[in-house]
Amino acid sequence: MHQSSHGPASEAVGLGRHLARIVGKAVEISLVLLAIVLLLALGRQMLTLSYRVMGHDTDYYLAVGRQVAAGLVPYRDFSFEYPPLALAPVVLPVALASALGLASRLDGTTYVVLLALENAVTVAITAVCLVWLARRGWSARSPLATVGAFVLLIVATPILFWRFDALPTLLTVIALCALAAKRPTWAGFALGAGAATKLYPLALLPIFVLRPVLTRSWRDVGAILSGALLPLVAGVALLVGGSGAGSLGFLGYQSARGVQLESVPSSIALVVHSISGMPVAAFQGFGAWQLESQLLDQLGWLWPIVSLAMIVLVGIAATASYRADLSLVGRVEQGTQVAMVTATIVVTLLAYRVLSPQYVVWLLPFAALLPRGKLMLTLAISTLTLYIFPFAYEGLVHLSIGSIAALALRNGLLLALFVWLVGPGLMLALRGVVGRGRSRRTSALAST
Repeated sequence: MHQSSHGPASEAVGLGRHLARIVGKAVEISLVLLAIVLLLALGRQMLTLSYRVMGHDTDYYLAVGRQVAAGLVPYRDFSFEYPPLALAPVVLPVALASALGLASRLDGTTYVVLLALENAVTVAITAVCLVWLARRGWSARSPLATVGAFVLLIVATPILFWRFDALPTLLTVIALCALAAKRPTWAGFALGAGAATKLYPLALLPIFVLRPVLTRSWRDVGAILSGALLPLVAGVALLVGGSGAGSLGFLGYQSARGVQLESVPSSIALVVHSISGMPVAAFQGFGAWQLESQLLDQLGWLWPIVSLAMIVLVGIAATASYRADLSLVGRVEQGTQVAMVTATIVVTLLAYRVLSPQYVVWLLPFAALLPRGKLMLTLAISTLTLYIFPFAYEGLVHLSIGSIAALALRNGLLLALFVWLVGPGLMLALRGVVGRGRSRRTSALAST
């Protein structure tokens, strides 16, 4: 007698999948509502938390802008902790106020408003770039849904409007657009310009050249590298010529920074402190809160090794994924490239000993291109970052267990996103190694 395949076991599996979909939708809706509630709470407390939200950074930007407007030369006449192209978004509000005859009335509040408007324009241009990419198959969703996802991520990351990280983020997106348009020189140029604004886009250069290396398109490799070198070399030449050898002091400044309070190694030390009572202390340094810890003193040498291991894992995953795509369809799929670019940015956040809240901005446009699960995970990371800064930050400085738990969860989710992005590629690499091992053993047995 034929037994129906639609028995109790099949019905149970179907019910389980249905419940899983319902739970997934509930989690997504909860994350969206949480992001909106936190943003509303931020708005209500803006008057009391404004300085904590906008912070010392906007005061610093305004001071730099005024010095440039007064004719002083950065790096020579006063120190500037960022690469030279960062001067553009920092000085622009002051220059605009001067052009409108409002320089004498430019206070901190007006500067913040002008900086927010500047960033709004930058975000709008980024959204246009995302639409362009989505129409060419570089997004897991439609162009309209991609922009909607990007806007949702921005809602959960409002600090974007009070820092200048939107500009280097835009430049990395433009680099991806140039790659999609088969303009390798412009892709490299955008990455170089991004690195001249904030150093992290340089980390994307190996991922951008990997595909042409695997396909032996050496002309494209040369075009990307020469395009990236052009703004960097020109910038260094202008800096040294105009400001002297001390103009590269910002590199020494960044390398001398300690372990920032919100970084991954700091969160590990804070969790150990909460569990075992190992002494830690938060203190001000380099314009940010840093952590002093016996654990970091004893095991600090280990973190560079862990960071290097994560970087190697990205390289292995990207190489295996790109080769698999080339073997199956003759080209590297757009989604694979987006995933590897995102993984590179995530590993930059994880590996560096500084993880300021605005660094999450670097992820947002690429997360908007990712499939829904990874998008929602990034939304959770952004929402937790908003909770940590500014709402739980005072508790974090005073070593509150709740604030430490929130930070550990945020950094744990960043690690989970990293594993999710590189995991498939690492599995492909592992299968390849196992397969080659079996082939060798089979050949050895056959020869005997």
